[in-house]
Amino acid sequence: MKDLLLFVLAIVIYFSLAYMLNRIFQACFPPKSPGSSTVHGSILTVAGLMTVSSLVASVLLKKAPLGMPGVYMGFVLSMLLGGESHGPGDPYSWSLIAAPINFFFYYGIVRIIARYFPSVF
Repeated sequence: MKDLLLFVLAIVIYFSLAYMLNRIFQACFPPKSPGSSTVHGSILTVAGLMTVSSLVASVLLKKAPLGMPGVYMGFVLSMLLGGESHGPGDPYSWSLIAAPINFFFYYGIVRIIARYFPSVF
């Protein structure tokens, strides 16, 4: 139960941080045409920032639930591909697998948020 709460809290923190950074970026660099829709670009940016923050948090804090599903799958695939029995041979080889998995995971979450709350983006 504690890991599930940490999982949900981490998603909320990553989304909040990425959303604030995206807003700052949009304020500093407004779109060239005022009528252009920036929703899709915002979704990609927020999902990308969430991916980066999740990987950084899992490396710095060394807590697997903070890394979301990509870190777990990255560890397993890295062990299988590298032939190591107790973890990846290279300490950060899992990140090559974790980054795209986390990005698509977060992209789905942010897309659902954008669908139900379009005014946010």
